[in-house]
Amino acid sequence: MNKPFLYTLSLIIFALVFSNSNKALSQVSNTFYIGAFAPQFVVKDITGERFRNTNNQNQIILLNFYRDIACPVSIHYFYAIEQEKEFLEKHGIQVLAVFQSDVDKINRFKDTFTFFQKMIADPTGQLFEQFQVEQNAAKCKTGFLTSAHKKAYSGSQRIDERVKVDKNSNYLPAQFIISPEGNFKRIHYGKRLGDNIPIQKLKSWIEKNPQQ
Repeated sequence: MNKPFLYTLSLIIFALVFSNSNKALSQVSNTFYIGAFAPQFVVKDITGERFRNTNNQNQIILLNFYRDIACPVSIHYFYAIEQEKEFLEKHGIQVLAVFQSDVDKINRFKDTFTFFQKMIADPTGQLFEQFQVEQNAAKCKTGFLTSAHKKAYSGSQRIDERVKVDKNSNYLPAQFIISPEGNFKRIHYGKRLGDNIPIQKLKSWIEKNPQQ
């Protein structure tokens, strides 16, 4: 074979591979979109109660993904959501808080407190993976060094010093609002640690988008 032919052939192969890889990336990035059906899942909360998102009694689901239960930045937002109990229940919203911690560790944090949010232990990261939640140590660090340190101070006031943070937990925040029919109504992937939907923006969106 002559060199011009080999060169042309290599360009064609490269173009095909690049095109297919781009198509694959596009398919991955477009897996979740507004209106698409959310993945089906069955989980148990830390009390052992089973929850299936396909049988949610006509409730809207607010699905929040957090790092470790001892992460003060995560706890800051978790408590901010907890303070909106009356508002969220009024609008028929069931909140699921998913942590990359085991049940025992969450119970050590929870102790005698009672929360209206369903707390889900996912130490294997199965649900995190199902909802394509990003792991990125650099973005966690960047978030902490920029704005999340203020949230960390607030959250640290609510964490027992005996509950130690898992430094290997590098999940970024992710939030999903899922309709009673199982469709995505809102999707939010945090770009860094502490990048959750601001509470007031979340409430405003809920008020402007009645689901029932």
